[in-house]
Amino acid sequence: MLDAVFEGVPEHSNYVFKGDTLVLVKTYYSSVDNFAFERSDSARFFIKAATTKQLVLIPMGENAHNLARKPEYRFTNLTNLPAEEIKLQTLSFSTVGGNGADGQINIDQQGNVYAGLTTANDKPGALTGKLTRAQSDTLQRLLQHSLLSRLKA
Repeated sequence: MLDAVFEGVPEHSNYVFKGDTLVLVKTYYSSVDNFAFERSDSARFFIKAATTKQLVLIPMGENAHNLARKPEYRFTNLTNLPAEEIKLQTLSFSTVGGNGADGQINIDQQGNVYAGLTTANDKPGALTGKLTRAQSDTLQRLLQHSLLSRLKA
């Protein structure tokens, strides 16, 4: 959400906490006056909850409602997601080539990497390597923080 407010230009952006309110401020120049004057817009959000695990914001006013487009924004601190939610069994990546063969990479629980071309009747490719413990841990952490449970298959 902050990137949407600041449009990737953080040096022209700011935020202020006023009691139980977060105010996002964006300063900019406009072609309306040939970029002669600095302008600013702000969006105010009521802080409904702020804990180490979660931040809940309620948009206040038109700018905040236009930005949020939701009645409530919930941000979860990803470091507090339970590690048990997602356990890697097999991770598969595949592409379909013009000749009907698929390129496929599979990574199993032990970090074994299988790669190669497959067809509808073939098993995934041959063992091509193994992830280090650090790489496996990083992959597991990325999967845990990716919010895969929200995907609708």
